[in-house]
Amino acid sequence: MTSIQLPYLPVLDISNTCDKKSLPEFYFEIIKTKHKFSSDSSESGTAPLIPIFGCNCYVKYKCKLSQKGSTTFGLPILRVRQYQRYKTVMNNKSSYPINMHYHGL
Repeated sequence: MTSIQLPYLPVLDISNTCDKKSLPEFYFEIIKTKHKFSSDSSESGTAPLIPIFGCNCYVKYKCKLSQKGSTTFGLPILRVRQYQRYKTVMNNKSSYPINMHYHGL
């Protein structure tokens, strides 16, 4: 059996920011991408009706860019503390409608 290494999604972590005056901000640029899910598969995201989305992502805290990452599929993992407040900004640079939903709350 062939072992396939899956890519890790970046983790954007703001769990250690606790300044109540300055909210951390997640910024996402949603983009249409292509992704190869295994070494022996063809590239996904080439068919117009079955797109693959990725993103360029940043964390701003106290007006500074503190973390960044990018994905060729999906969005990064966001790490926050329970009851922590933050702002999320999404810029859809694809030509498809996008909705934001969360897992693991």
